[in-house]
Amino acid sequence: MFPKIENLQMPEIIEQVSATKTVEDYTSYAFDFEEVQFIKENGKLIKLYGIDALKVWIYDCIKTEFRKSKVYEDVADFGTNKHGLIGYTLNGFIKEEIKREVKVALEQHFAIKTVNVVDVYTKKSKLYVKCEIKVITRKGLKSSDMEVRV
Repeated sequence: MFPKIENLQMPEIIEQVSATKTVEDYTSYAFDFEEVQFIKENGKLIKLYGIDALKVWIYDCIKTEFRKSKVYEDVADFGTNKHGLIGYTLNGFIKEEIKREVKVALEQHFAIKTVNVVDVYTKKSKLYVKCEIKVITRKGLKSSDMEVRV
């Protein structure tokens, strides 16, 4: 009933799977989110790896206005369009739009498999986004929670 297939080879597929980048391949520099500046030790920037480095990228991506900064003009889809929503009452529609913007922006990173924006809320007149992120690691998927002040 089925055709007989001998010597089936799929090297390009095997190569793609083994060449997949993971969060362990990502590096960045330590960043103080409260002071909004890089952290130095003995005058040198502190290098981060893996999920810690990814958290710096996530913070930067959420805080950056889409297609506004010349620094990111060569990066296809870096940043969010949430800045156009500033000044509006945080109602259901605005919350959902911010969730969508954050999800779309973060899922651009090679090490992020899925993003679930759990909540968008205000605290002391500051806007926060709480996310559950599934990250691609060498051992499989790993969940990580993050809260970012927008």
